[in-house]
Amino acid sequence: MTKQKEIFTPKDPENNKVCIYVCGVTSYDDSHVGHARTSVIFNVLVRKQCLLLFCWYLSHLGYEVIYVRNMTDIDDKIIDNGYAYEVEGDVYFSVDKISDYGRLSGQKVEDNQLGKRVAIDPRKKNPADFTLWKVAKPSKPSWDRPWSSRRPEWHIECSAMSAHYLTSSFDIHGGGTDLIFPHHENKIAQSSAACSKAKVSYWMHNDHMTKDENMEEERSNSAKAQIAYDVQNRVSKLHNDFECKMSDDLHTPEFLKSGLQNALRFINNTLDMVKKIIKPLQKKPQPSVFQSFDALESKIKELLKILGLLWSPSYLEILESLKEKALKRANIKLDYALQKIEERAEARKHKDYLKADEIR
Repeated sequence: MTKQKEIFTPKDPENNKVCIYVCGVTSYDDSHVGHARTSVIFNVLVRKQCLLLFCWYLSHLGYEVIYVRNMTDIDDKIIDNGYAYEVEGDVYFSVDKISDYGRLSGQKVEDNQLGKRVAIDPRKKNPADFTLWKVAKPSKPSWDRPWSSRRPEWHIECSAMSAHYLTSSFDIHGGGTDLIFPHHENKIAQSSAACSKAKVSYWMHNDHMTKDENMEEERSNSAKAQIAYDVQNRVSKLHNDFECKMSDDLHTPEFLKSGLQNALRFINNTLDMVKKIIKPLQKKPQPSVFQSFDALESKIKELLKILGLLWSPSYLEILESLKEKALKRANIKLDYALQKIEERAEARKHKDYLKADEIR
């Protein structure tokens, strides 16, 4: 918190005990090697064994380590203490109640460009207020509370779990640098609201993995294998959808609207992935990348022929035809659409997300 190097002193030096809580990875897409970074780094810090060149450092120094990671719970003291408010079933934390909110990250609420990526909820007293509880969704886990059945939001789990297993005051809190703001900043706020003695002695954050040529090549090869696998699954799914829809009272429109359109959308999205991931490493994608689509193209042609809808164009020409119809329906020219696409890409490149959202 002081942003300075300090001599490490545990809270329980007499028993030589160190309590650590680490936030696990927040994964938004397919798993990759970078997701293991936090686990590896803090395992090196914590583990009680030595393996080759890895020295599990705290245990090596003779400390007894209590090491905790995520699960979900909730503490109503935050609301009882007047730091939160309820609006239409949702419960928000009021950052104005914390005078030094932002002390970990160094960010000030007034400096944040709120609403640039996500629309501001007009029900909030302050746009920076964050959610503690949300209205429960059907069939999703929820907990009964005085203001009815709700589900906790993600910031609250760390405060609840670390307090339960390590008490509100412990030695080290870790995680990736991407969690400093707002996640860890919000954890400090809500933990201090629930317990005035809440304190973490040391905050440790690992940086992200940097890319090199070998990692990019590995990602490209992984993408190729994934494309082949996904195409095979899509062929099977398309066939099953056709059989199901046609056997059920000849629901041709339903098949064309769902199964066929989904298959064409899959092709389009996959070609975008080829452009973003594979092509930058090569002057042009290898033929094997596109050969993966042969089976899907054959299945589409087979089913269209059964329906009497097959004509000479390939699936790329079908996409071109759909594109022309979409442009006509929107009453815009292709050049205009391409220009806007370029403008949006340029806006995103310069992090002007407000303009990018307007163009979209």
